[in-house]
Amino acid sequence: MMRTTKAAVIAWLSRLPLFIAFIGLYVALDVASFIHPLHGLNITPWNPAPALGLVLLIQIGRQAWLPLAVAIMLAEISTRGPLGTPWSSVVPALVLTTGYALLGAMLARRLPRDALLDDRRSLVVWLLHVAVGTLLISLAYLCSLLIVGLLPQAGWWTGLVRFWVGDGVGITVMMPLLLWLSSERGRARLWRSVAKRESAAYLLLGVATLWLAFGTGGHGGFKLFYLLFLPIVWAAARQGMAGAIVCAAALQVGVIVAMRVLDYNAVTVAELQILAMAMAVVGFFVGATVSEQRRTADDLRHSLRLAAAGEMAGALANELYQPLTALNAYAGACEQLLARGESGEPLQAALRCVQRESNRAGDVLRRLQDYFRTGEPQL
Repeated sequence: MMRTTKAAVIAWLSRLPLFIAFIGLYVALDVASFIHPLHGLNITPWNPAPALGLVLLIQIGRQAWLPLAVAIMLAEISTRGPLGTPWSSVVPALVLTTGYALLGAMLARRLPRDALLDDRRSLVVWLLHVAVGTLLISLAYLCSLLIVGLLPQAGWWTGLVRFWVGDGVGITVMMPLLLWLSSERGRARLWRSVAKRESAAYLLLGVATLWLAFGTGGHGGFKLFYLLFLPIVWAAARQGMAGAIVCAAALQVGVIVAMRVLDYNAVTVAELQILAMAMAVVGFFVGATVSEQRRTADDLRHSLRLAAAGEMAGALANELYQPLTALNAYAGACEQLLARGESGEPLQAALRCVQRESNRAGDVLRRLQDYFRTGEPQL
């Protein structure tokens, strides 16, 4: 037991730089997303920081609980300052930590190992858990705020809706990208897919649609919001899930910047965030479908190559069987002739037959080599 505890402590300490970086990034995201806070509390229409916490929980499990609790507490103090008694800050932070820890453990159990959410089944499982999990966390967090006296009862329903929307949008839009970035396989696939000139094209289209929706549309951005579906569907159709998650994150940041510049009120921001989440989900399903089809096509091509190789091997064995059999027979005849002391024409004829059959076998191999090089068979 002592050895196990010591090993766990050593493993935790070895990840201390990671935990420090996580805490810093978590607090930075929370500060950046502190938009229209309800009653000055952690109730905002966009909250991407929990997505970072869930990714860490999925990757390393229980060791992330303490860094997550510290990050949430520091985020509370950095953005809102100490509220009332110490318990007024500690209790809600512990409720959030427990809720995210349970949600992360559930996602780690239900999703495939090293999942990248690039198939429809895992995408549906993830979305359902996020929707239900964030609702339960919202309920628990709002109850804790009521208990410690930070939230008036009249603001219960508004607070619940805004907190659920903020967490739901932040996690749904940002978690796939963070999950890919935390995986070596995901980073490699992301780079291969996105490091293309076409990526710049759909990102420029995203900027153009944001300008049309909010620049020319102004406060009537709702009327032209559907234009934002164009770049994300394009990215998802061309690059699969990799393009969808990058475009969704970029458009989400653009929407937040536009809302801050135009100074939308809290209700409008929450409604636009719901539209942004719907846009991201549509893009994710298109991207997952494209990624699945490409994997199926790759598997089919691999199966066809294996089948062709099997048929080629059978044909090659049949072509080489006859000259090799003849070579064996003529070599046996030469051995018998030599045993009798024969060195005249019969032996010379047998040797010529050996040479002819070896040339025949070599010709089969040369024609096969030419086929692999040019793709044109020589019958």
